Amino acid sequence: MYTATENGLTQDSLPASISSGSRSRILSFDIATGQSKAEYIYDVSPVAIAPVPADLFATNGLTDFIVVGDRQFITIERSFAVGAQTPGTPVTGNTIRLFYADARNATDVSGLESISGQNINAVTKTLLLDLSDLKHDDGTPLALDNIEGITFGPKINGMETLILVSDNNFNNAQFTQFVALQITAVPEPETNAMLLAGLALVSIIVHRGQSMAAPSNP
Repeated sequence: MYTATENGLTQDSLPASISSGSRSRILSFDIATGQSKAEYIYDVSPVAIAPVPADLFATNGLTDFIVVGDRQFITIERSFAVGAQTPGTPVTGNTIRLFYADARNATDVSGLESISGQNINAVTKTLLLDLSDLKHDDGTPLALDNIEGITFGPKINGMETLILVSDNNFNNAQFTQFVALQITAVPEPETNAMLLAGLALVSIIVHRGQSMAAPSNP
């Protein structure tokens, strides 16, 4: 079982900003014993689009991920900045990117209280999809809310799918959003693990509900 910190631990790095990323930790656990095992450093990218004005709140974080092979993952990075001019209507300030992440050659840092000054190999990552590139059937860009969940979905037209979901923070200015992506997968020669060769938009479900509270995003 795996979990992760959204940004770096205080002793490892500063939170992500417009000028620099953050060094999150991916943690593994033995389900049978409940004991923690290896930990790997995952480098979260800097904030994608600057806030407007420039001194307002902005963040980027590793919000969720799914296992696709031995120490291999599809990760979500959700960037948000107040006033950022993101595509779609309404403008949300969110930029959502999916990465293929590989920890097989990453250093196990579970024995390190802090990685400061340490020579380590971080998890490697490759951009799979920037959801800002997605469009509706009429060609208009897709507005993205606070996407923070990912899972495999049902087969559609014989192909696997990924389902993404947003967290609307009980905020009436935000919306609950489900995005279905169709997977084109190819086997990796070394391990036969499935890598994503392409992701195509299948469907979008958006629900706007009444606010229970209105905390700030994210």
